Amino acid sequence: MKICFRLIKTNSGNDVYFEHLARALHNAGIESEFQYFSHYYQYFPLLLLLNRSSPTDADIIHTNIEFGWALKVKRKPLVSTVHHLVFDKYYQRFTSVYQKFFHYLVLLPNMYFTLLASDKVISVSKYTDKSLKLMFKYKNSQMIYNSIDRNTFIRKEINKYNDGKIHLLYVGNMINRKGSDLLPKLMIKLGDQYVLNYTSGLRTTKKCSDFPPNMISLGKISETELVDQYNRCDALLFPTRLEGFGYAVVEALSCGTPVLCSNNSSLTEIITDERMFIDIDPEINANQIKNKLRLKYRFNRNDLAKFSTKQMVDTYINMYNQLL
Repeated sequence: MKICFRLIKTNSGNDVYFEHLARALHNAGIESEFQYFSHYYQYFPLLLLLNRSSPTDADIIHTNIEFGWALKVKRKPLVSTVHHLVFDKYYQRFTSVYQKFFHYLVLLPNMYFTLLASDKVISVSKYTDKSLKLMFKYKNSQMIYNSIDRNTFIRKEINKYNDGKIHLLYVGNMINRKGSDLLPKLMIKLGDQYVLNYTSGLRTTKKCSDFPPNMISLGKISETELVDQYNRCDALLFPTRLEGFGYAVVEALSCGTPVLCSNNSSLTEIITDERMFIDIDPEINANQIKNKLRLKYRFNRNDLAKFSTKQMVDTYINMYNQLL
Protein backbone atom coordinates (compact mmCIF):
# COMPACT_ATOMS: atom_id res chain seq x y z
CA MET A 1 0.00 0.00 0.00
CA LYS A 2 1.21 3.49 -0.90
CA ILE A 3 -0.31 6.85 0.06
CA CYS A 4 0.09 10.05 -1.98
CA PHE A 5 -0.37 13.29 -0.06
CA ARG A 6 -1.49 15.81 -2.72
CA LEU A 7 -1.61 19.23 -1.07
CA ILE A 8 -1.65 22.95 -1.56
CA LYS A 9 1.27 24.23 0.53
CA THR A 10 0.02 26.21 3.53
CA ASN A 11 3.05 26.63 5.85
CA SER A 12 0.92 25.90 8.89
CA GLY A 13 -0.05 23.12 11.27
CA ASN A 14 -1.67 21.49 8.26
CA ASP A 15 1.80 20.71 6.85
CA VAL A 16 2.96 19.47 10.27
CA TYR A 17 0.03 17.06 10.36
CA PHE A 18 0.80 15.44 7.01
CA GLU A 19 4.56 15.28 7.56
CA HIS A 20 4.10 13.70 11.00
CA LEU A 21 1.60 11.21 9.55
CA ALA A 22 4.00 10.31 6.73
CA ARG A 23 6.82 9.63 9.22
CA ALA A 24 4.54 7.47 11.36
CA LEU A 25 3.39 5.51 8.30
CA HIS A 26 7.00 5.01 7.22
CA ASN A 27 7.90 3.64 10.65
CA ALA A 28 4.94 1.26 10.32
CA GLY A 29 6.18 0.04 6.93
CA ILE A 30 3.74 2.05 4.77
CA GLU A 31 5.19 3.96 1.80
CA SER A 32 4.06 7.50 1.00
CA GLU A 33 4.97 10.47 -1.19
CA PHE A 34 4.21 14.19 -1.28
CA GLN A 35 2.98 16.29 -4.18
CA TYR A 36 2.87 19.94 -3.16
CA PHE A 37 1.18 22.66 -5.21
CA SER A 38 1.64 26.42 -4.89
CA HIS A 39 -0.67 28.23 -2.47
CA TYR A 40 -1.77 30.42 -5.39
CA TYR A 41 -3.94 27.54 -6.58
CA GLN A 42 -6.34 28.24 -3.72
CA TYR A 43 -7.49 31.31 -5.64
CA PHE A 44 -7.80 29.42 -8.93
CA PRO A 45 -8.52 25.79 -7.99
CA LEU A 46 -9.85 24.93 -11.46
CA LEU A 47 -6.27 25.21 -12.71
CA LEU A 48 -5.41 22.15 -10.63
CA LEU A 49 -7.45 20.10 -13.08
CA LEU A 50 -5.05 21.15 -15.83
CA ASN A 51 -1.96 20.15 -13.86
CA ARG A 52 -1.04 16.72 -15.17
CA SER A 53 2.67 16.98 -14.35
CA SER A 54 2.51 14.84 -11.22
CA PRO A 55 1.42 11.27 -11.95
CA THR A 56 1.48 8.84 -9.04
CA ASP A 57 1.50 5.09 -8.58
CA ALA A 58 0.01 5.42 -5.08
CA ASP A 59 -3.06 3.43 -4.11
CA ILE A 60 -4.79 6.23 -2.16
CA ILE A 61 -4.85 10.03 -2.43
CA HIS A 62 -4.95 11.93 0.87
CA THR A 63 -5.51 15.68 0.90
CA ASN A 64 -7.39 18.54 2.62
CA ILE A 65 -11.07 19.29 2.45
CA GLU A 66 -10.60 22.82 1.05
CA PHE A 67 -9.69 21.89 -2.54
CA GLY A 68 -9.48 18.12 -2.42
CA TRP A 69 -11.96 17.60 -5.24
CA ALA A 70 -9.51 19.23 -7.68
CA LEU A 71 -6.65 17.00 -6.48
CA LYS A 72 -8.53 13.73 -6.90
CA VAL A 73 -7.01 11.10 -9.22
CA LYS A 74 -9.30 8.87 -11.26
CA ARG A 75 -9.89 5.35 -9.96
CA LYS A 76 -8.05 6.05 -6.69
CA PRO A 77 -9.84 6.48 -3.32
CA LEU A 78 -9.77 10.05 -1.98
CA VAL A 79 -9.32 10.80 1.73
CA SER A 80 -9.89 14.40 2.84
CA THR A 81 -8.95 15.85 6.23
CA VAL A 82 -10.78 18.70 7.97
CA HIS A 83 -8.38 20.63 10.22
CA HIS A 84 -10.67 23.48 11.23
CA LEU A 85 -13.69 25.29 9.83
CA VAL A 86 -13.32 29.06 9.52
CA PHE A 87 -17.11 29.51 9.52
CA ASP A 88 -17.16 29.41 13.32
CA LYS A 89 -19.45 32.31 14.36
CA TYR A 90 -17.14 33.57 17.08
CA TYR A 91 -14.09 33.58 14.84
CA GLN A 92 -15.97 35.29 11.99
CA ARG A 93 -16.34 38.37 14.22
CA PHE A 94 -12.61 38.96 13.75
CA THR A 95 -12.31 38.41 10.00
CA SER A 96 -12.02 41.13 7.37
CA VAL A 97 -14.42 41.71 4.48
CA TYR A 98 -11.84 40.15 2.16
CA GLN A 99 -11.56 37.07 4.37
CA LYS A 100 -15.33 36.68 4.53
CA PHE A 101 -15.48 36.93 0.74
CA PHE A 102 -12.83 34.23 0.40
CA HIS A 103 -14.37 31.98 3.07
CA TYR A 104 -17.93 32.00 1.78
CA LEU A 105 -17.51 32.48 -1.96
CA VAL A 106 -14.37 30.40 -2.51
CA LEU A 107 -13.80 27.95 0.35
CA LEU A 108 -17.40 27.01 1.05
CA PRO A 109 -18.39 25.73 -2.43
CA ASN A 110 -15.04 23.97 -2.86
CA MET A 111 -15.53 22.16 0.45
CA TYR A 112 -18.95 20.99 -0.71
CA PHE A 113 -17.38 19.62 -3.91
CA THR A 114 -14.70 17.80 -1.88
CA LEU A 115 -17.26 16.20 0.43
CA LEU A 116 -19.05 14.85 -2.62
CA ALA A 117 -15.80 13.60 -4.19
CA SER A 118 -14.30 12.01 -1.05
CA ASP A 119 -14.41 8.33 -0.19
CA LYS A 120 -13.50 9.14 3.41
CA VAL A 121 -13.51 12.38 5.44
CA ILE A 122 -11.39 12.72 8.59
CA SER A 123 -11.85 15.30 11.38
CA VAL A 124 -8.94 15.92 13.77
CA SER A 125 -10.99 16.62 16.91
CA LYS A 126 -14.49 16.17 18.29
CA TYR A 127 -15.10 19.90 17.98
CA THR A 128 -14.08 19.94 14.31
CA ASP A 129 -16.19 16.86 13.60
CA LYS A 130 -19.24 18.42 15.25
CA SER A 131 -18.70 21.67 13.32
CA LEU A 132 -18.48 19.74 10.05
CA LYS A 133 -21.75 17.95 10.70
CA LEU A 134 -23.55 21.15 11.69
CA MET A 135 -22.22 23.24 8.81
CA PHE A 136 -22.52 20.76 5.97
CA LYS A 137 -25.02 18.23 7.37
CA TYR A 138 -22.35 15.63 6.63
CA LYS A 139 -22.78 12.46 8.69
CA ASN A 140 -20.11 10.04 7.47
CA SER A 141 -16.90 11.60 8.81
CA GLN A 142 -14.48 9.82 11.14
CA MET A 143 -12.73 11.56 14.04
CA ILE A 144 -9.04 10.71 14.44
CA TYR A 145 -7.03 12.84 16.85
CA ASN A 146 -3.74 14.27 15.67
CA SER A 147 -0.69 13.17 17.61
CA ILE A 148 2.73 14.38 18.67
CA ASP A 149 5.97 12.50 19.18
CA ARG A 150 5.96 12.09 22.96
CA ASN A 151 9.55 10.83 22.83
CA THR A 152 10.56 14.23 21.43
CA PHE A 153 8.37 16.58 23.45
CA ILE A 154 9.62 15.67 26.93
CA ARG A 155 10.55 17.31 30.20
CA LYS A 156 14.24 18.31 30.10
CA GLU A 157 16.69 19.63 32.63
CA ILE A 158 17.60 22.92 31.03
CA ASN A 159 18.88 26.27 32.26
CA LYS A 160 16.11 28.80 32.81
CA TYR A 161 16.52 32.47 31.87
CA ASN A 162 17.55 33.32 35.44
CA ASP A 163 16.96 37.05 35.05
CA GLY A 164 14.27 37.43 37.67
CA LYS A 165 11.53 37.87 35.05
CA ILE A 166 8.51 35.76 34.07
CA HIS A 167 9.02 34.33 30.59
CA LEU A 168 5.98 33.42 28.51
CA LEU A 169 6.08 31.64 25.15
CA TYR A 170 3.83 32.00 22.10
CA VAL A 171 4.09 29.37 19.35
CA GLY A 172 2.37 29.66 15.97
CA ASN A 173 1.82 31.92 13.01
CA MET A 174 1.24 35.58 13.89
CA ILE A 175 -2.34 35.70 12.66
CA ASN A 176 -5.59 36.96 14.17
CA ARG A 177 -7.11 33.48 14.28
CA LYS A 178 -4.38 32.56 16.77
CA GLY A 179 -5.05 35.73 18.79
CA SER A 180 -1.60 37.18 18.12
CA ASP A 181 -3.11 40.68 17.79
CA LEU A 182 -4.00 40.51 21.51
CA LEU A 183 -0.40 40.06 22.63
CA PRO A 184 1.19 43.55 22.27
CA LYS A 185 -1.42 45.31 24.39
CA LEU A 186 -1.18 42.58 27.04
CA MET A 187 2.60 42.77 27.26
CA ILE A 188 2.47 46.54 27.67
CA LYS A 189 0.07 46.11 30.62
CA LEU A 190 2.15 43.32 32.16
CA GLY A 191 5.24 45.51 32.19
CA ASP A 192 8.99 44.90 32.16
CA GLN A 193 8.94 42.01 34.65
CA TYR A 194 7.25 39.87 32.00
CA VAL A 195 8.78 38.77 28.71
CA LEU A 196 7.01 37.08 25.80
CA ASN A 197 9.22 35.07 23.46
CA TYR A 198 7.36 34.28 20.25
CA THR A 199 8.08 32.23 17.17
CA SER A 200 7.32 33.40 13.66
CA GLY A 201 5.56 30.13 12.89
CA LEU A 202 5.93 28.44 9.51
CA ARG A 203 4.87 31.52 7.57
CA THR A 204 6.72 34.80 7.26
CA THR A 205 5.90 36.90 10.31
CA LYS A 206 4.10 40.21 10.07
CA LYS A 207 6.06 43.41 10.71
CA CYS A 208 6.66 43.70 14.46
CA SER A 209 8.26 47.14 14.69
CA ASP A 210 5.39 48.38 16.86
CA PHE A 211 5.68 45.54 19.37
CA PRO A 212 6.75 46.49 22.90
CA PRO A 213 10.38 45.71 23.91
CA ASN A 214 9.29 42.85 26.19
CA MET A 215 8.16 40.88 23.11
CA ILE A 216 11.17 39.05 21.68
CA SER A 217 11.10 37.24 18.34
CA LEU A 218 12.70 33.81 18.19
CA GLY A 219 12.20 33.63 14.43
CA LYS A 220 11.72 30.24 12.82
CA ILE A 221 13.18 27.58 15.10
CA SER A 222 13.86 23.87 14.77
CA GLU A 223 11.91 21.18 16.60
CA THR A 224 14.82 20.68 19.00
CA GLU A 225 14.93 24.41 19.77
CA LEU A 226 11.16 24.39 20.25
CA VAL A 227 11.38 21.64 22.87
CA ASP A 228 14.06 23.68 24.67
CA GLN A 229 11.82 26.76 24.61
CA TYR A 230 8.88 24.82 26.07
CA ASN A 231 11.13 23.66 28.90
CA ARG A 232 12.73 27.05 29.47
CA CYS A 233 9.59 29.20 29.68
CA ASP A 234 7.30 29.63 32.68
CA ALA A 235 4.12 29.05 30.63
CA LEU A 236 2.79 28.82 27.09
CA LEU A 237 0.43 31.69 26.24
CA PHE A 238 -2.03 30.65 23.54
CA PRO A 239 -5.01 33.04 23.11
CA THR A 240 -6.40 31.40 19.96
CA ARG A 241 -9.89 32.20 18.70
CA LEU A 242 -10.27 28.99 16.73
CA GLU A 243 -8.23 25.81 16.92
CA GLY A 244 -9.03 22.62 15.04
CA PHE A 245 -6.62 20.63 17.18
CA GLY A 246 -4.00 22.61 19.12
CA TYR A 247 -0.49 21.24 18.49
CA ALA A 248 1.27 23.86 20.63
CA VAL A 249 -0.90 23.11 23.66
CA VAL A 250 -0.34 19.34 23.48
CA GLU A 251 3.40 19.81 22.89
CA ALA A 252 3.80 22.16 25.85
CA LEU A 253 1.85 19.88 28.19
CA SER A 254 3.90 16.91 27.03
CA CYS A 255 6.99 18.86 28.13
CA GLY A 256 5.39 19.49 31.53
CA THR A 257 4.91 23.19 30.80
CA PRO A 258 1.86 25.08 32.16
CA VAL A 259 -0.50 26.45 29.52
CA LEU A 260 -2.67 29.57 29.55
CA CYS A 261 -5.09 29.28 26.66
CA SER A 262 -8.53 30.37 25.58
CA ASN A 263 -11.54 28.24 26.49
CA ASN A 264 -12.89 27.54 23.02
CA SER A 265 -13.01 25.13 20.07
CA SER A 266 -10.93 21.93 20.45
CA LEU A 267 -8.84 23.11 23.41
CA THR A 268 -11.49 21.93 25.87
CA GLU A 269 -10.68 18.37 24.72
CA ILE A 270 -7.02 18.79 25.74
CA ILE A 271 -7.00 20.77 28.97
CA THR A 272 -7.98 18.86 32.11
CA ASP A 273 -7.30 21.65 34.61
CA GLU A 274 -9.85 24.39 33.88
CA ARG A 275 -7.71 26.94 35.74
CA MET A 276 -5.46 27.01 32.65
CA PHE A 277 -8.21 28.74 30.67
CA ILE A 278 -8.12 32.51 30.15
CA ASP A 279 -10.75 34.95 28.95
CA ILE A 280 -9.75 36.67 25.69
CA ASP A 281 -12.96 38.54 24.90
CA PRO A 282 -12.53 41.40 24.16
CA GLU A 283 -8.87 41.16 25.23
CA ILE A 284 -6.65 39.33 27.70
CA ASN A 285 -6.69 40.71 31.25
CA ALA A 286 -3.18 41.30 32.60
CA ASN A 287 -4.19 40.71 36.21
CA GLN A 288 -5.78 37.41 35.24
CA ILE A 289 -2.48 36.29 33.71
CA LYS A 290 -0.52 37.34 36.82
CA ASN A 291 -2.90 35.51 39.14
CA LYS A 292 -2.93 32.32 37.10
CA LEU A 293 0.85 32.19 36.91
CA ARG A 294 0.89 31.84 40.72
CA LEU A 295 -1.24 28.67 40.61
CA LYS A 296 0.01 25.11 40.85
CA TYR A 297 -1.55 23.35 37.91
CA ARG A 298 -2.72 19.76 38.00
CA PHE A 299 -1.67 17.89 34.92
CA ASN A 300 -0.67 14.30 34.35
CA ARG A 301 1.33 13.61 31.18
CA ASN A 302 -0.59 10.34 30.88
CA ASP A 303 -3.68 12.42 30.06
CA LEU A 304 -2.14 12.82 26.60
CA ALA A 305 -2.38 9.09 25.84
CA LYS A 306 -5.22 9.70 23.38
CA PHE A 307 -2.81 11.77 21.27
CA SER A 308 -0.26 8.95 20.89
CA THR A 309 1.33 8.42 17.49
CA LYS A 310 0.81 4.66 17.59
CA GLN A 311 -2.90 5.00 18.21
CA MET A 312 -3.21 7.55 15.41
CA VAL A 313 -1.25 5.63 12.79
CA ASP A 314 -2.94 2.31 13.58
CA THR A 315 -6.32 3.95 13.04
CA TYR A 316 -5.21 5.46 9.72
CA ILE A 317 -3.79 2.18 8.44
CA ASN A 318 -7.01 0.40 9.32
CA MET A 319 -9.03 3.10 7.52
CA TYR A 320 -6.78 2.94 4.42
CA ASN A 321 -7.10 -0.84 4.30
CA GLN A 322 -10.86 -0.62 4.47
CA LEU A 323 -10.89 1.72 1.46
CA LEU A 324 -8.80 -0.75 -0.54
